[in-house]
Amino acid sequence: MKYNVKYPRLPEAQEPLAAIWKANLTLECDPQEKFRWYYQDNPLGAGSAVLLECSSDSGESMGFVGCGGIGNRQFFFHGRPLRVALLSDFAVNREHRTAFPALMLQRSARTYCRAHFDFSYGFPNRHAVGLFHKLGYHDLGQAVRYARVLRHEEYLRRHVGSKGLAKMAGFAIDVPHHSLDLAKSLRSVFSLKLEWLQGVDSRLDRLWERACTLFPLMGYRGSDHVRWRFFDRPGIRHELVALVGRQSNEIRASAVLQLDKVAHVRDLLGQSEEDMGLLLDMLAPELRRRGMSSMSIRFLGSGRMHALLRAHGFVPREQSRSVIMDPGDSSAAIKTDLSNVENWYIMDGDEDS
Repeated sequence: MKYNVKYPRLPEAQEPLAAIWKANLTLECDPQEKFRWYYQDNPLGAGSAVLLECSSDSGESMGFVGCGGIGNRQFFFHGRPLRVALLSDFAVNREHRTAFPALMLQRSARTYCRAHFDFSYGFPNRHAVGLFHKLGYHDLGQAVRYARVLRHEEYLRRHVGSKGLAKMAGFAIDVPHHSLDLAKSLRSVFSLKLEWLQGVDSRLDRLWERACTLFPLMGYRGSDHVRWRFFDRPGIRHELVALVGRQSNEIRASAVLQLDKVAHVRDLLGQSEEDMGLLLDMLAPELRRRGMSSMSIRFLGSGRMHALLRAHGFVPREQSRSVIMDPGDSSAAIKTDLSNVENWYIMDGDEDS
């Protein structure tokens, strides 16, 4: 068998992508909806697809057997905008999962990204990490998942035989935590408020302008991006909460949440580290009242942010997601900065789904 890489126009890529996704990926929505959202509707511009075609020795096409996606992202490096490629949707049909087809597919994607973007990054699964290393991608490390327990009863049940005892002990542990959260909130109650936003508005753009240099390398988080990434995304419901000044009515920090029994903080942005911490503290009792058992947040990057999460009651649970990066043809100085994980600010919202 022979393999050939193609870069089809988006309308021509839709059907083969959907077929390969169905065969190889876990999807949370209809593949046609995913294609429209991710590849066509991105406010930063349409994405690109890379397809791997298989043919017989005689040259007869046997169809597309692998794919990769390239999404448009924008990062700000010390306030300077960079055009960035997010690698996504890498899949090869089971019968073609040997080293050569996968290497060929990703090598071609890397060449394309180097020609069109300032740098590229991605979140390969554990089976694909070695492939990216072989191609020369830099390993930034693994994002750490942090958790903050809001209700201890559920966790105690795993270790205590009696439900009643777990409930009483959980209540006894929860009371001082709840009181501490309320005390922290009361210190700012006359100047700040927690607001559940019904939609995305221009205040998020002003927040981004103030926040974009808080860490050296941050992905764009303006209102159009937040709306597209979280609220136009098919298959998953998100909520947006903000820390708002009572007099100015301006947003000082915001968080995107996916709520189940656990409140997953998918994105967090603030004009200062103090404001982000205040938002998390004021959010805890509100989520507890809404029945959430814990808060969860995943992060890779600056040690300042890891310290902030620990200071506000979050405990590291596991390293769960590898992040790789290719600096492309950037200058030597920028390559060094890009390779230093301390410069980065990466959350779930910086991934493709």
